[in-house]
Amino acid sequence: MNLEAFLQAEEEDEFDSLLFSHHHHHYDLISNNNNQLPSALATSATTTTLSTTTINFNLPTTTTNKTLCSPSLNTTIVQSEKEKEEENVEYAPISCDACRNQHRKCDRTKPACHGCKLRGISCHYNMNFKRRAKSIKQSCCLKQEDVKLLDFYANGYGSLPRKEIEKFLFHHYQSNNNNNKATTTTIHYYNNNEMNELAALYYSIKATTECRLGNCEKSEISYKLAKEYLSKVFDSYSSINVALCYANLCCYDHWFERLDTARFYFQILLFYKDYWLNQSTFKNTTKDTLIMMINIYESTIFNVNDEKKLYPLSFDRFLETIPSLFTYYFKDNNIPVNEAMFHLLEKPHLIDSKNCLELNTFLQTIFFECKQFEEMTFGKSELFNFMYEMIECGTTVGLASKCEIMTPMIEYILESNSKRIVKAIGHARFIVAPMEVLIHVSQAAKYHLSKVKQGIFVNNSTNYIDMLKIELGAYHSMQSRYKIVKYYFYDEIFRPIEEFLQAFSFVEMQIY
Repeated sequence: MNLEAFLQAEEEDEFDSLLFSHHHHHYDLISNNNNQLPSALATSATTTTLSTTTINFNLPTTTTNKTLCSPSLNTTIVQSEKEKEEENVEYAPISCDACRNQHRKCDRTKPACHGCKLRGISCHYNMNFKRRAKSIKQSCCLKQEDVKLLDFYANGYGSLPRKEIEKFLFHHYQSNNNNNKATTTTIHYYNNNEMNELAALYYSIKATTECRLGNCEKSEISYKLAKEYLSKVFDSYSSINVALCYANLCCYDHWFERLDTARFYFQILLFYKDYWLNQSTFKNTTKDTLIMMINIYESTIFNVNDEKKLYPLSFDRFLETIPSLFTYYFKDNNIPVNEAMFHLLEKPHLIDSKNCLELNTFLQTIFFECKQFEEMTFGKSELFNFMYEMIECGTTVGLASKCEIMTPMIEYILESNSKRIVKAIGHARFIVAPMEVLIHVSQAAKYHLSKVKQGIFVNNSTNYIDMLKIELGAYHSMQSRYKIVKYYFYDEIFRPIEEFLQAFSFVEMQIY
């Protein structure tokens, strides 16, 4: 047993068990003035061991040696007979599986580390395990808020690779002489446009991400910083980073109901779209992602034919946009389009009880295949899975509600899918989901509201009043982050629910 393992065991709160397993004695480790070992001792730690009656440290013979053990122990310095054997100990390049899973330090000795021997468990080294690359080099480290932001951002459709953002943060911190003074709220203009473009994009990403996480005050600061950096590079008409920054600011101003500014940014995005579509020889994945974002804004938010109006975030409008939203999937996979089904989607008023279930089957197949395609393209994500579950359930409820005759099968479909939506509201991912998820929450809310208006408050184990309260809470949660939510959803859906629950609560108080 060498000193390194001895000290390691002490740090892991196993000091007593280590000594008991070797000597069945109690030793007190005492250090004068401080709790650190002499530097010379640290360098000789690999050649020192514990014998059965003495502790051998190979201390240098100086007058400044510190007392390491109790005087009553009367310790002597001798050379261990096992020293030569320990020189041949083989070490693994990584910690063993057990120590790594328990976040403990491992001495990495083969065939079994000391920790596993001490606990009496099998020791295994997974040589296929790859260490995560360090994001920031030297003494510059990411702040905790940066890590949280990047973890959230990387879990979606991140338009900019995470490594590029980390590279910017590294240069930002390095631009300050003292790393402790470097913050992501410091304005530091750069001498080259490329870094200023990256700074503008980073702060626009930070603003939208903080807003989605519910930090609206911080998001406003990041929004202003993004505009400051953008003012230095706004004329970079061919820069993808500048265009992505405009896209994020457009989205952010739309959330806060600053519609004039949002429309201004949207017009700039249309210019970028036309410019890149004419550059047919220029191929870039980020550019394709940006064009897809602009198409989504154009088909779901901003009405190009009437600049003063926004498209409604209704279920029928959602159906209308499905062909354009999933065009990338059909184009990339050369899948023929079902003209009859797409005609119904483009004209939702033609959907009735005769074709609604067939259309739902068609859409569920599209959603499933698109989900598989996106997982292969962007990687698996809990947020993707959550959003697709909400879309699948909301679409089923919205289309099944168009049936004129409510058979037991239709009732079961509506009941089960509405319940799944309410259950998903309690999922941790709902807090960071985009506000469009309320399109599908509203379908379940309409179904539950129709039930209580019929005088049906409980069905089996389902309490419709409780369901409505959860759905109304989901609306308020979204509205606290996205001001525009009230414009889209309150009057048509959640105001009637709020008024009904207030009246119901008043009646309950009168009864009890």
